[in-house]
Amino acid sequence: MRIDEHAVLVTSLEEEILTIAALVYDWWSIFVRLAEPDKHT
Repeated sequence: MRIDEHAVLVTSLEEEILTIAALVYDWWSIFVRLAEPDKHT
């Protein structure tokens, strides 16, 4: 495996992790709002 190939793999992996993290964060925010409507006026 060449170094540039490795860099591309790492970059795409980081992007995937960021995308998944953003999705989880969005769903968590929605869930918290639905579960505890009192705290979010």
